[in-house]
Amino acid sequence: MYGYGRAPVTMPAVSAIPVVRSVEAILGERIREVMAGAGYSEVITYSFVSPVSVDCLGLSENDERRRFVGIKNPSRKISP
Repeated sequence: MYGYGRAPVTMPAVSAIPVVRSVEAILGERIREVMAGAGYSEVITYSFVSPVSVDCLGLSENDERRRFVGIKNPSRKISP
C-alpha cells in the first residue's frame, strides 16, 4: 500500500466567474431574507389547479387527494 500520507497535497484548479444579477433579483432575494427573518415563510400551493393536472401524480382513482371543489365562475381558465 502506498498510503494517504504519501499522496501529494494539491488544491484543485478553480476558475471564478463573477455572477451578474439584476437589480430585481437582488431585491427579491433581500425581500425574502427580511420576510423570513420576520417569521414568514414562502409557500406554493396548488389550490387552483385543473383536476386533470393531478393525473401526473400517479394517484389511484379513489385517492382522497383527487377530490376537488369546483369553482363556478373562475376569473380565468387555468390549464393543466
